[in-house]
Amino acid sequence: MAIGFMLGVSSSSAQAVPGLPPELLAPFPADGLPALLARIGDPNGSAALAQLAALGPSPNRALLGYLRLGRPGRNLDGALGSFGPDCTWAIPVLLDMRRDPRLVGRVNALLAQIGFHIGDGMAAERPPRRANPSATNSAPLPALSQPIPGLVALEARWCEPLLQQLRSRDARAQWWPVLQALLGLGESAALAAVVELTEHATATDAGVRAAALELLLAVRCHFAAVAVADFDALLDLPEPYRQRELGRAVLAWAPPLDERARGAARGPARCLVQFARSGTVFERRLAAVSAALVACDEPSSTLQDCELLAVLAEVADDELTRRAARTALAATDATVAGWLTKPWSELASDWQLSELARLSRTQLQRLPPERLRELVGMLPPSASATNAPVGTAAQLLAAVRTAPGGHAHAHAARSALLGILPKVPEVLSTLSESERATAMSLFSTQTGVPAALYAPMLDALVPKPDTERMPPPLPIELAPTLLGRLRDGERMEHTIQVLYGQRMNLWWAEAIDAEADAIAGSAGRVPPAESQRFAELFSWGHRCRRASERMLLDPATPTGIRKRLRECLPGNMEPFPPAGAFVLAALRSPDAELKRAAVWVAGHAADMRPEIAALLREELPQAEIKAQRAIVRALGRLGVPAEDSLLRGWLRGSAAELRRDAVVALLETRPDDAEALGYLRAAMVASDDDERRQAWSWIGGSPALSLRFLDDAEHQLADAAGGQEHWRLIRIAQSAATIDRERAVAVLVRLTRHGNEDLARMATGVLQELRR
Repeated sequence: MAIGFMLGVSSSSAQAVPGLPPELLAPFPADGLPALLARIGDPNGSAALAQLAALGPSPNRALLGYLRLGRPGRNLDGALGSFGPDCTWAIPVLLDMRRDPRLVGRVNALLAQIGFHIGDGMAAERPPRRANPSATNSAPLPALSQPIPGLVALEARWCEPLLQQLRSRDARAQWWPVLQALLGLGESAALAAVVELTEHATATDAGVRAAALELLLAVRCHFAAVAVADFDALLDLPEPYRQRELGRAVLAWAPPLDERARGAARGPARCLVQFARSGTVFERRLAAVSAALVACDEPSSTLQDCELLAVLAEVADDELTRRAARTALAATDATVAGWLTKPWSELASDWQLSELARLSRTQLQRLPPERLRELVGMLPPSASATNAPVGTAAQLLAAVRTAPGGHAHAHAARSALLGILPKVPEVLSTLSESERATAMSLFSTQTGVPAALYAPMLDALVPKPDTERMPPPLPIELAPTLLGRLRDGERMEHTIQVLYGQRMNLWWAEAIDAEADAIAGSAGRVPPAESQRFAELFSWGHRCRRASERMLLDPATPTGIRKRLRECLPGNMEPFPPAGAFVLAALRSPDAELKRAAVWVAGHAADMRPEIAALLREELPQAEIKAQRAIVRALGRLGVPAEDSLLRGWLRGSAAELRRDAVVALLETRPDDAEALGYLRAAMVASDDDERRQAWSWIGGSPALSLRFLDDAEHQLADAAGGQEHWRLIRIAQSAATIDRERAVAVLVRLTRHGNEDLARMATGVLQELRR
């Protein structure tokens, strides 16, 4: 009775609990154990230890769990004074605790009290942590003479009535006996009891909150005395052991729901994340209950995965899981509110600042605008001064902010903004234009950006000058928004500059090609200064080729765009040949410049080749000499048999320049033409230097001819005096390698040993390229 008087509670549960028969709780004493456990770490914890010792052996299991949890004030020698030979059940637990070097001496003393003496080898060497369930401990385990002390087991039908009593704040004096009864029903009942207690732990009533926190500590101590600490081992256990042991471990160790927790990939915190996404109701409940325990126990130092908790709180299959997740979210509100109003520079660490990215949308909606501005101000100069010309006051200010002695949280601020802005993009409207640009510059290379950020991201982009290298690729999901702006005539100058910078990226080139017709429709709204960039958007793709052809034939197309489209027309002819109808229309066009450009591309027409050849032949007599040469080359590429006699006539009786053009035209479609090859062989050894150089130049431009004349080139050009001949020899070897790499490499190897150092160096460089 003296103990009961000191604790302010009855020493038994004889007091009746409404709805429960008095004898049901008789085996579960109201001994005040939870309050005593909570007071061990107080400055005056010695009084609590004395009262625990007076209770006899009944608190020993909870005390060992307290010691194993690593709670403050772990000098429990006085409270464990009743330890003796009748406590052999604790030997495995104590041997496991010896892994903590801080506890070795104390645990050895307790083992000695039981009668289990540590040998010299064990005393000097800490047992290794078990890596998996099949691994063996180096310490010999004694045969247990006693079972682990448990609680009296009741019938399962009493679970719901007991939980009802635990929900009632009017029955607070009997919560501990009721909780003991629920613990005796197993881990599932214990999880349900913990959910009730976590809800009490967030109550506004200080007395209710304190009592609930004391009981939660007692639950953790109860299971820590028997729970396995190695989650890797637990995950490998077979059923029916796996579920029971997981329940004990979560109730004891209560890992946070934290996917980014440090440690092994299967560490406790990450295991809880797997449980939260599991298809098993029990595992999802474990995740929610553990998160609720952490939120009640350490609300100010641990921020969990709020987004995942929010999902559990809304869509979990069972009400118990939803309630636990809601409790875990609610318990973080006070911490979050404090963080959102406190200047970031006063936070204890970068960790706290970067953790802001993990808050839920609901929590972030309370973010004051000044807090977001402060985060933006912490960014390094590379982001803060994106839009500031070199040497401006804004750039200098940004440099001062991040100089030594300035903000130390720049990297954490970047992580926080990358997580915050996608969830609450509406806060961007509270920033100034320069602040928005600074914040959105962080997302320029991010993927998976929410659609709400597309417009501010594009507005914040600063296109690189044409003289700089190509910018990094933008996320392709921005393409519909950016191309839509071009169709709608929105910010045309900026939009064209951004698209121009992305045109060489394959994904963006495909996106531009898919919208080529719609883009072409906006040609009339293009600022004159952007005509060249706009035209070059049509340089890749079949649809872009057709759209550029229509614009060239349309007299309403602005002059600047038409000029650049004509210049770009010969590009990418092999993969995207021009339409025959376009070539015919352009050849008949009154626009002399377009007609001249059509002659140069006519030989690559995709269709209607005989019609084009006939029209070119009609144009040939009255054309100027330069145009005549282009027509001859085009006729050769077209490969129309009816034009063969024309080409041979030029080959036999024309001026030297036209004869060379006829040779090229014939060999492009008929590589084995004997007459053309004879002329080419004669030109290779001609006395006229220009004719000889031109012949080798033609050969180097054709892989087939390069391979055919590779040996001749080595024999005639390797020992030439001029560097141009050496360059042509290397070019011919490179071209031949595209067909017969082995033969070309053999020639290049010989050239690396040539007496001319420049030629040997060029050959070595080409060999290195071919071997990559």
